[in-house]
Amino acid sequence: ILLGKSALELSKAWLRGDFQEQTISLNKEVSVTVSLRYISREMTLKRTPSAVKGGVFGVRIGQVTKREGSNIPLLVDTCVKQIESRGMQDVGIYRISGLSAEIQRLKKAFEKNSRGAVELAKETDVNVLTGILKLYFRELPEALFTDSLYPNLVKGMSLTDPEAKENWMISLLLQ
Repeated sequence: ILLGKSALELSKAWLRGDFQEQTISLNKEVSVTVSLRYISREMTLKRTPSAVKGGVFGVRIGQVTKREGSNIPLLVDTCVKQIESRGMQDVGIYRISGLSAEIQRLKKAFEKNSRGAVELAKETDVNVLTGILKLYFRELPEALFTDSLYPNLVKGMSLTDPEAKENWMISLLLQ
């Protein structure tokens, strides 16, 4: 039920980094107090390396695959295979979040022993698997499309010829 609408004009004073509190009146009976703080883009995109020696999360893909002796991290391979085999009929599998506690439990399992975690993943809910996969990619020290490749990704997205776009994207993925 829509109770009211309001707009809040942001102020340069909010750029100081401290929390700024503002009360917004939605109608005569309802008001909402919000507390906002500005965080720079650089800080929100900052990625932290793994604290776990031999871990998987927060570690460069190249390091993980070298350690595991594969081209694709075992976590990614396992999750994708399980999602494809058990979750393709589910609606919104990458939108619906799995239980946070289960995601953390599976994360710890992969951090300790990736090979042992594969068996656990086989019994795990599909939404937890999609959640752990998204978490893995979020915690990479560098995005899959690195800063140097990003302009080429944008250029490829703007191509209108479907065949040229496909060829461009495949070339970019191979890089």
